[in-house]
Amino acid sequence: SGSTVTIGSDSKVEITGTLTNNGSITINSTHNSFGNLIISNISGTGTVLYKRYVAPTPANDLIAAPLVDNTQTFAQFFTVNSNIRNNGNSALFAPYSNANTAYESFYSTSASTTLEVGKGYKVGRTANSTPETLTFTGTIQTVNVDVAVEANNGNPWNLIGNPYTSAINLQDF
Repeated sequence: SGSTVTIGSDSKVEITGTLTNNGSITINSTHNSFGNLIISNISGTGTVLYKRYVAPTPANDLIAAPLVDNTQTFAQFFTVNSNIRNNGNSALFAPYSNANTAYESFYSTSASTTLEVGKGYKVGRTANSTPETLTFTGTIQTVNVDVAVEANNGNPWNLIGNPYTSAINLQDF
């Protein structure tokens, strides 16, 4: 009860039973390694943070929220992650729109939009900013996630992402 667990960027923790979290779990990542937490069930009222490394601009990464929080809006996420590159009118955090065949940047007009499980986002952080990570908060996903794939106007491109706190086997995917 009330314990703090930190999973290093080069570490993997696998639990075959139920993980009871009444404290805090933090999963870290760096530019070349990502902490992994593999579980089949979770209980408790504790917090989970996933600190996901993101490349500085002019580079960018394609990511997905590795935790579930059906109430976290982009405005709340942006407030916690002020290192997301922005110019005051748009932020370099964008889902891909199959219908418009382009990334659609989030900002004040999208403030109430919630981050979707399994949806991919293009993101970049301000150069030389610290931290080098974005912090996701929520619940660990332990069930299969279905993501709608669209082909609007002959456009086959979709950006989907890994909604888990561990790598997934591409062959199983």
